[in-house]
Amino acid sequence: MRFGKPTWQGRVQARGAAAQVALLVGVLGGSAASAEPGDHIRVGDAVIAPALEAGFEYRSNVYREEVDPQSGANLRVAPGLEIGIEGEDARFSLSSQYEARKQVYVEFDANTVPIALRSTLDQAQATGNLDRWSDFSVDAKASLARQSVVGLELADQALYRNSVVDSELSDSPFLTQFKNALAGQIRLSPTGAVQVKPGGFWTYDDFRVPEFFAFAGLDTNEHEPFNVRNQYGPTLLSAWNFFPNTAWVIDARYAIVQWQADSISSVLADPSGGIVGQPLAKPDSTQIRITTGFRGRITPKLSAELVGGYGQAMYDETSVAVFDPNAAADARTYLLVAQVGWTPSEGSGVGLGYKRDFDDVFFTNFVAYHHIFFQASATLNDRFELLARYGLRLETYGGAVSRTDQFMRASFAGTYRFSDWASFGPTVWWQSRFSSDDLVEYDDVGLLISAGFQY
Repeated sequence: MRFGKPTWQGRVQARGAAAQVALLVGVLGGSAASAEPGDHIRVGDAVIAPALEAGFEYRSNVYREEVDPQSGANLRVAPGLEIGIEGEDARFSLSSQYEARKQVYVEFDANTVPIALRSTLDQAQATGNLDRWSDFSVDAKASLARQSVVGLELADQALYRNSVVDSELSDSPFLTQFKNALAGQIRLSPTGAVQVKPGGFWTYDDFRVPEFFAFAGLDTNEHEPFNVRNQYGPTLLSAWNFFPNTAWVIDARYAIVQWQADSISSVLADPSGGIVGQPLAKPDSTQIRITTGFRGRITPKLSAELVGGYGQAMYDETSVAVFDPNAAADARTYLLVAQVGWTPSEGSGVGLGYKRDFDDVFFTNFVAYHHIFFQASATLNDRFELLARYGLRLETYGGAVSRTDQFMRASFAGTYRFSDWASFGPTVWWQSRFSSDDLVEYDDVGLLISAGFQY
């Protein structure tokens, strides 16, 4: 098995951006005011900001392999669109981006290809298999009746993401996730300092895996659906602003998690035991999270958050047709977010934080983790921006697949802004995974040289 928990990097897109702009202009009426690049497009109360990123990316370990890594490089183009509308009593925002990657080369050793596949898999085919043309994400939010005692807040996020995995023999070596997360809240404001927001959410996830992959089914054809997840339930958020920019919050959420397939006959469902064809149990669950604490700006330059509570995920082993004692593994843990940020000047600052939480996972029951993170930024001469980030996650997986991991990612970016609408610069990063299952371990060093434009 060659698998590490994917790290999703949120990128955005909305197809038909021109149609969205045309519709927006038609709804608002009037014509767009003339604007220079960087000033955005203004139509009535709307601000429209088209953008484009283009660059070259190199990676030392394209397939995230534990041994004999293969380097590769691609060309990346990412057009995007942001729309913001703010009236007296309503607010709407939309951010979107499409991302295309054309692979220009990948290290290839024909001797590692099985004889049966050598007639169809060569250097050119392996390179072309890594092309990605369908990655996108859209994030929309609306806040209505903002000046009323009773208001409404809506949010929807959709994304389609292809993440390369250790399946270089596949025609489509990607772990693919389509996700749509819809949430709504009724905003109750009995006083100017107190808000209560009862609501609900529904999240849909569709996971697909390559044919030659550890968790693929024995009869999996290329890029077939692996499993589908539905999560839904009520939420409750209340906030008391005891200072103008600081609030005491109580956040509660109850989730029902249901999987379409309760067990999958995987090629290698038990990496530690090496059992071929053993059913991979995917039980349904119910989850509860309750946290309370404060967050906000303590001084004009200092912000902080300290929120803690309890969470649990109770997995129903009876929802799995094939008995698996590991399906009963539950998650019970304290929840904690503690972070502080200092911003001495615009464009410069330091942030440090810690998070304890858990997530439902598509290939086992759950992962509980400690996450330590650090970020520092600086702006020199109003043109040159520096950004350094570091994150370390200590992960414990429970369920049909049990293991402990350490995932680290460090990055450094430098951006020079030629003007308000054009920028250029490199980003370097190093990410590494260590695990009790050495088959998922890898190191990957990358370089992205990118130019950005925003009208």
